[in-house]
Amino acid sequence: MRSVITMLIVVVLLGGFWYFHDIRGSEQKREEQRLTERVFPEFASQDIKAMVWSDGAATPDTVRRFVRQNLGWIVEIGDNKFRADGAKLNGLAESVAELSRQEVILDKPNQEALAQFGLDKPKHRLVVEYTDKNGQNGQATLFVGQSLIDDSGSYARLEGKDTPVVSVVGGFIPTFMSMLDDLRERNLFAFSPAKIRTLRYESYEGAQPGSFTLKVKREPKATDKESKSSFFGWGEDKANKAEGQNSQDGFENEMSENDQESVDAKWYISDPKLEGGKEIRADLRTCNDFFWSLQGLQVNKFLYPDDTTPIQAKSRLTVEVEGIKEPFVFIFGQPVRGQSGLFYASRNQPDERFWLDCKSLEEGLKLLTGKRSLDFIDRHVVDVSLDEVQRFEVSVASKRSEGPYKVTAERSKSGWNISLPSPAVEDKAKQLEIADNLLYNLVDLQWESKLDKAATAAKQDPIASFKLYAGEKDKVTAEVQILQNDKKEFWLRLSDGSEVRLAKDPRYAWIKACEDLSESKAKSASEDKKPTE
Repeated sequence: MRSVITMLIVVVLLGGFWYFHDIRGSEQKREEQRLTERVFPEFASQDIKAMVWSDGAATPDTVRRFVRQNLGWIVEIGDNKFRADGAKLNGLAESVAELSRQEVILDKPNQEALAQFGLDKPKHRLVVEYTDKNGQNGQATLFVGQSLIDDSGSYARLEGKDTPVVSVVGGFIPTFMSMLDDLRERNLFAFSPAKIRTLRYESYEGAQPGSFTLKVKREPKATDKESKSSFFGWGEDKANKAEGQNSQDGFENEMSENDQESVDAKWYISDPKLEGGKEIRADLRTCNDFFWSLQGLQVNKFLYPDDTTPIQAKSRLTVEVEGIKEPFVFIFGQPVRGQSGLFYASRNQPDERFWLDCKSLEEGLKLLTGKRSLDFIDRHVVDVSLDEVQRFEVSVASKRSEGPYKVTAERSKSGWNISLPSPAVEDKAKQLEIADNLLYNLVDLQWESKLDKAATAAKQDPIASFKLYAGEKDKVTAEVQILQNDKKEFWLRLSDGSEVRLAKDPRYAWIKACEDLSESKAKSASEDKKPTE
């Protein structure tokens, strides 16, 4: 026995030695080799603060300065500043940071040798400003000379005495030399909607002139709960639209994991025309759709300073974004003459004017003709999310002699425990599906309009009701009754005694769920389907 244990110990030790020496050791050696081959081993992509590209003479009209800011990349050419495409600039920064030497051509070139490779008067110059691992600012300059014979790269040399001539892959050069319009940010909103904190909308023309403000209030995300459905926040269906790399910048189309904390967001709307301007709960789904529509708006053509066409403002958006002090201002103006679906528009940070493309976006057109604050009001009857409900009860009046339809379900680790109807169907998967669908139907219930105090259904007896228990299983969180008058109109009486009008009768789904859960109903249905002899 002792010998077996000894053999096992030896095997484990040998395995550990092999792993750390051969596998981990090889990985470390490859990483060290990669660093020695890099032109700029001092910094990584995220450490780059700015990149300055120019021709050899570095005349003002040839100098392009790309600056990383907390709001993304900015291109500076002389006195002009433009917002740059974040994805392209992040990729460019990555290419620069990972730029490797293909071959060392000459260790210590003299002036004659430099002329041979086009490095006595370089064709291009790249200056990289960065922050090193110690937090210190640094700067490195790369001179780019003639192209290689096979055009696979260029001869290059770092600034400094006795630095060698090397050959480098030249794939990054065309990006630096791109037309300016190819480098500019064409997304109207180049930041994630999840970073929006407030949005003020002002309409100056159209059917609904006026203004309203949307404001988010956030609650700490519960770590012991599963993510809420997309209906209640930024869920998986929205996040999946934004899959991709997560940049270091505020301007990005991708949604990071940190952005998804907004699943616990609650939006509120205020409008001087609505209830005296007090904050009213806004519908999160409507807000989501609105923000994502905005993010889909694209710049069609940038206008340069010599285009003095005035923008006749029809509406204005002022957006406060997390982590950025100055708000973003978007102006939507008149249609472009002779260009279907194009409108004059502008944005700040920095100031830019352009034609905005709204051809395929109905929501974009609404921005220009007036957006109603009423469109954003949360009309949900209850303010409870699906995963918060621990227990629910449903009762629907019935003309059957055996009494009303009833469902009572209590959440468990395995799904739902059904106490009513009794007996319930034995199929646990079916129970879970029916209970989940029924609960969603209750939570998603929405009112159509509020009732005047004179138009009340208070004297009517309820034809259906439900209770939701969130948090404590024995404490009612929401209680709702359905009422009906002689005109077949439907009301809801809420927990606080107030009443609202429904657009249609919601009971059919509730009755069907009760019948589908009932074992006796299931057997009856099965017998009905038996062939007659």
